[in-house]
Amino acid sequence: MTTFFVLEVRAESACRLLNLTVGLHRAGVSAPRSSTRPVSRLASPAFDGLQVQRQGTLLRMLSITEHFCVDRLLDLAEQEVQPSNSRVRSQMWDRASAGAIGTWQGIQDSYKQWYSINPGWTRLNQLVEVRNAIAHGLGSLTRLQTTKRQSAVTKITDAGVRLEDDRIVLEEANLDHARRVCVDLITDIDALVQGLAPRV
Repeated sequence: MTTFFVLEVRAESACRLLNLTVGLHRAGVSAPRSSTRPVSRLASPAFDGLQVQRQGTLLRMLSITEHFCVDRLLDLAEQEVQPSNSRVRSQMWDRASAGAIGTWQGIQDSYKQWYSINPGWTRLNQLVEVRNAIAHGLGSLTRLQTTKRQSAVTKITDAGVRLEDDRIVLEEANLDHARRVCVDLITDIDALVQGLAPRV
């Protein structure tokens, strides 16, 4: 007998948003562009609009994934802790939940420590390294990443992303890969959460 797995509504919605994000990116890439640039007294920096658009798309996909992971974790824990039943419990919950979701590492540790859920975060962590260069380095390795160069470069290149002079260079295939990684992680977490035995 075949067992069917149905995504929970939030997981399905997150996967739909990921697909929509890539679709809207593709529509934007194929739209006609104006060749006029605003006049400025400052020298024009090297600017690649397509890279900026790809980077924004990657950031959005990781934000969608993070939102799902955090929302699912906190809802699961909140049902068990029931912080609204006690002022002390509420204050403890506020501290614990804030610490649990402050970083990707915190989210991963909380899933593992609280629920023994470990879907395999390696591919996501590679993309998070790319995201950090985009979000905090404007598309280039950050100072922190350059102090841990080998680790950062390894994660970025293992994600299939090219670096040129410490600058992230995204291709359309990188966005397809990122979408698959995010959808797989969301699906895995949803299946693992649904598979948890009810706690008394």
